[in-house]
Order: sequence, then C-alpha cells, then structure tokens
Amino acid sequence: ALARLEKRISNIPCEEDLPVYTAWDLGFNDATSIWFFQIYKKEIRLIDYIEGSGESLSYWLGVVKSKPYVYEKHLAPHDIMVHEYTSGMTRQATARKMGITLTAVKKVEIIPGIDAVRNLLNKCWFDEKKCSQGIKCLENYKKEWDDRHGCWRSQPLHNWASHGCFTGDTLVLTR
Repeated sequence: ALARLEKRISNIPCEEDLPVYTAWDLGFNDATSIWFFQIYKKEIRLIDYIEGSGESLSYWLGVVKSKPYVYEKHLAPHDIMVHEYTSGMTRQATARKMGITLTAVKKVEIIPGIDAVRNLLNKCWFDEKKCSQGIKCLENYKKEWDDRHGCWRSQPLHNWASHGCFTGDTLVLTR
C-alpha cells in the first residue's frame, strides 16, 4: 500500500546501461517465480516478473534467455544444488549446460526472511504492467488463520501468493 501511495508502482523501464539480476523460486507442481531487477543507487527496480507451474527448469531457462536483458547474476534458492534422481546432475549444472549460471543463496528461516523483505520493500520500485502478478502476490501474502484458536498463526499461508514472495527472500540475501 505504501509503494502505491508513494507512486513506486508505475512504469519502470529497463535501463540499458544497468545490468539485470534475476531472483528465482523453483517449483514444478508449485509455481516457479522469477523477479527481474536492476539496482540504481539505493533503489531496487523490479522491471519484470514471470511465474507458472508444470514446466521444466530448461523451459524457464529458455524464457529468461529470450528476454532482451543483459544479465549480471541469476540468484536461486539453495535447492538448486539438489541432484536429480534421473540424471545425477544438480539443477545448477543443468542450468550451466544451458548457458545460465544460477548462484545458490543460503537458506534462511521463513520469519527472518519475511522481516528482511519487509525492510527492503521501501527501496523497491515496481513496473506496474510487467510485475502485475508479482505485485498481486505481495499484496495477498498473509499469515495462516487458526480457526481453533481464533488467531493468526506465526507461519505464512502457503498458497498461490507465497511463491512470488519466497523469491523475495532470495533477493534479500543478495544485499
């Protein structure tokens, strides 16, 4: 809400002289989500967002490569180091074979990650059109309600909105 009030959700074009970074959350049945951002002075400019489910890592790598951006770094959660049962290769090695180096960031607990993202949001500017689904994720991310006790649980609700927000943890760990 504050980003809207401060007009930090608007037309945020890709600056050709700044490199683009990506922050990933991997999923297959759950959504894969990828934020595209640039850093300008103390601003984090979120210029694009994509998500979807049921697609392979190679599909998402192809989508990222098809974008007209000049990339600096691709950040992914720690699980890119998992070895796939069928190939024996890590997801990181698979991506590297396709021309993209995914850099693993360390795992953080959910609540400290949420707090870190909250502290970073006041530096974020969002492209209203290209990031519309990611913005919806952020606006709808919430704690889980406990009917039995009539209060909010400390853990977030894992639903469609959480995937775009988990990617934010990856973004925070780069700062």
